[in-house]
Amino acid sequence: MGDREHIVVALDGDAKMSEHVIAWCAKMKILKENHKITFLHVAEYHTVSYVTAADLGAFASSSVTSPRINAAMKKLAVDKGSEFLQDCSRKASSHGIKPDELKLLIANQGTSVKSCIKNYLEKHNASAVVCGSRGLSAISRAFIGSVSDYLAHYASCATIIIKPPREWLGKSVPVVERRR
Repeated sequence: MGDREHIVVALDGDAKMSEHVIAWCAKMKILKENHKITFLHVAEYHTVSYVTAADLGAFASSSVTSPRINAAMKKLAVDKGSEFLQDCSRKASSHGIKPDELKLLIANQGTSVKSCIKNYLEKHNASAVVCGSRGLSAISRAFIGSVSDYLAHYASCATIIIKPPREWLGKSVPVVERRR
C-alpha cells in the first residue's frame, strides 16, 4: 500500500442514501485514483431462539437455538450485504469511482455496527471515513445512537459526514423568528 491514503466509504443498507453519498464523493472529487478506496458495509443478523412445546408450562423453561436456522439467517445477511455492495460499486462506476475493495462485515447480537466500523478503521489504518447521516432527531440519536455521530467522536481517522438533502427530510431549514 505504501503512501496511499486509505479512504473508507461506510455505506448503510439504505440504497438511496448510499447513492447520495457516492454521488457527493464524485461531485466533491474527494476519492482520488491514488487513494485506496474501500466500500464498507456492515450486515446485521440476529440469532433466533425458541421455546419448545414441552417447556411452555414450566416455570424454568429454557430457550433453544437452532444452528440451522441461524446459519440460514447469517447466509441471508451475507448474500444481501454482498449484493448491496456490488450494486453500490456499479453505481460508483457510473460516477467514475472505482473502489479497490468491497468489504462486508457481519454484526450479530452483541456487536454494534458502529463498533465494527470503528475497529475496521483502526485495524486497516484508514486515513478518513465517509458516511451518511439519516438525519435522526435528537431523541432518536439518544435512544438508538447515530453511527455517524459515534464515528465523528471515536474513529481513529478523519470523519466526513454527508447529510441527506433537505427535501428528503420533508422539512425546510428552521427559521428562528424574533418575538416583538
